[in-house]
Amino acid sequence: MSKKLLLFSVVLVLFAGVKGQSAKSVTVQVGPVSASGFSIKIEKEERLVQNAMNQRLKEADMKTQKIEGYTACLDQLFVDIATFPINLYTKVERDGKNKCIVTICAFPTDLSVNKESIQTNTQTFLEGFVSYVNRFEARGQLEEAQSNLKKAQKKLEAAESAVAKIEKNIKEDQEDIAEKTKEIEKYNEKIRNCQADIKKLEEKIAKRQEEKTKASQEVDKASENMSNVLKEVERYQKLAE
Repeated sequence: MSKKLLLFSVVLVLFAGVKGQSAKSVTVQVGPVSASGFSIKIEKEERLVQNAMNQRLKEADMKTQKIEGYTACLDQLFVDIATFPINLYTKVERDGKNKCIVTICAFPTDLSVNKESIQTNTQTFLEGFVSYVNRFEARGQLEEAQSNLKKAQKKLEAAESAVAKIEKNIKEDQEDIAEKTKEIEKYNEKIRNCQADIKKLEEKIAKRQEEKTKASQEVDKASENMSNVLKEVERYQKLAE
């Protein structure tokens, strides 16, 4: 799967069924300070939403501190809500499995400034934050998917390299077999030639055995004849005395 297609799949899953949500008015109490604010329920895990809020404030170069469970940005400019310094308080609270409530309130550092626009902008920001959380989650999952893709690519490359090495070894072994087969054919030819020579020699031996038998018979006849002649010579010698 290509990286573009993978990104499209992740975003499609995350944003499928996302509907606009309305923030409701609440009163935020931080120590002695009581201020109007807004809250909204987000069906996401608390830590994910808190990380998204931290990232959103970081992108706006907001300096944060913890005050009574709230992430506070005091006397700072946050252009999404106002064009003048404000005190901003945010809180993310768990509200069941994979659910949380985000609360936010903002008021000008200079209390003489008109606060009406701040309330409207705060509500708009919080309602828009829901989409930001989805985008933040999508980026996180995309990074994870891309990391997994790189790991999978490395594994694939390693596997392909292993296959190529094995194929090379197989080819070398097949070449060795071919060489050994040629050697065997050479030896088989030598064996066949030797067997033919042996057969010829055996035929010669058989023929010579026949010749030897005949010659032995001739020797026996000659010996018998010689013995007869010797006897005759002895007989004549006796008569001549």
